[in-house]
Parts: sequence; C-alpha cells; structure tokens
Amino acid sequence: MEKTSKTLHVQYSPSSNIYRRVSNGNTELEDWESGVFTMSNINLKEEYDWKKVYLARGGPSEAAISWRFDVSNTGLVVEHIDVKLVSTTFESGRIVWTLCDGETCVLLQGDGQSARITEINGARVVTLKAVLSGGKGDVAWQHTQLFRMGINDMDSYPWDVKITLKNA
Repeated sequence: MEKTSKTLHVQYSPSSNIYRRVSNGNTELEDWESGVFTMSNINLKEEYDWKKVYLARGGPSEAAISWRFDVSNTGLVVEHIDVKLVSTTFESGRIVWTLCDGETCVLLQGDGQSARITEINGARVVTLKAVLSGGKGDVAWQHTQLFRMGINDMDSYPWDVKITLKNA
C-alpha cells in the first residue's frame, strides 16, 4: 500500500497514546514508547488538574527522543517530508528539533505549522530528534513539553510526519 502510493504518513496523539499510520489503512500502534527509536529521560505526563497531556523530561537533566524512518528495503528514497510538530517551552526551557539523514541535518520548528523539508532528498533512512533542556528549579522538567494537548482531545495529532517517496 505505502510502496504503491509512495507515501509514509504517521501521526501521534498523547491523549489517546496512539500512533496512527495513515498511509497503511489507519493502522494503530499503542503506547508512545512503541514507536520511538531512541529515548532518554522522557515520560508521558498527565495533568488532571489542567486536563493536559504531553511528553516531558523525567527530571531536571537533559532529555532526548528520536524516531527513525527506514525505507532502504523498498527501492524508494525520500523526495520530501512534511512535518508538523507541537512543542511548548516555559521559562528558560529549550527544545531543539532536527531531521537528519546521516549526512545532512535540518533544524525544525515545533510551532505546530507544517513544514516541507526538501534538503534530504534521496535519503533512505531519516531520523527525527528532539532534545529537551533548560528550565528553572525543581519543575525544570515541566518547562519543556512535547505535544501538549487536551487530555480528552482524542482526534488531534500534534506529531505528524508525511514522507513522500520516489524511485531510487
């Protein structure tokens, strides 16, 4: 299906804690950790008083999370990637997003706007990574949040990656 359409489209929602593979008949993968390539010091946080859910650091130290997309066994390569990421910072919190193919890295914004990335045209393996740092005091972990959304907002996907492929 994805090879024929030359599209790999995946979304994630922390409120439902599900990855949805749009390009493969909306198949679902449960639990945020199940779709992650690497992570360190990341947790799913639920704020029942504010009715919000998001991924955040497990403590005050730096954290990182990455997802990998590998099409090397398909005979296809990346043409371009459309990425929408929602991240929130408070105080001196900092989140750095990168999309890399092993040779080239592109800095991304976590502003919720869709961005088309063409700089990694021809790649077979792509890694999307977020590094979370900064913040103040005992709640520094709370000053960097990935995909913050309403706890009951089950139909919204603040992490959305659509890879358009072409013949190698």
